[in-house]
Amino acid sequence: MEDKKLTKYQLKVKKNIENVKKYFTDQEELLILVRRLFYGEDISAEEKQIIKTVFNNKDSINIIKDYIAPEFEASSPIGQLKGDIWAGAESQVFGQNKDTIYQVINSKIQAKEMFRTALNLLENLDGKKVNINFTPAILDELQINLIARNLFIKGVEQGLMNIWGIAGTDPKETEEQMYERLKKNSNK
Repeated sequence: MEDKKLTKYQLKVKKNIENVKKYFTDQEELLILVRRLFYGEDISAEEKQIIKTVFNNKDSINIIKDYIAPEFEASSPIGQLKGDIWAGAESQVFGQNKDTIYQVINSKIQAKEMFRTALNLLENLDGKKVNINFTPAILDELQINLIARNLFIKGVEQGLMNIWGIAGTDPKETEEQMYERLKKNSNK
């Protein structure tokens, strides 16, 4: 399909896929490094330089943001709205007791802050780190820290898996070939 026939959103998706392939094709170690950074691990000076080199522009940073913590986009096509951390919360809280409602809302608030903190590290490697170490706390009797931690870990892992799946290992792979590969892999 010619670019001039694509909608604004379709052009954005196409550019996004091109950038995923540009930065992350055959770069599993880089994605693991990003995960380590986001999970608060110390990284070496050499690893910091790798992060600085790859994430020295908005395109590479936006890929990570789009897949790990997408922003709400009301202009997305119908049925493809993403980035709303509150979507579905109503089913988690409707008719529930106050403790459950408190758990749902506050764990999402905390997870959202964890995503923001982690993403900031791409531009400020010496910034505040996310701490995913968990020790049950008596004062956190609803275990909000545990829930937020797990929401954060699952979000990071899912986003990195999506990037890895799209990136593949062949930078010359067409969009159609990528979709076929992903379809074939999902049937295994």
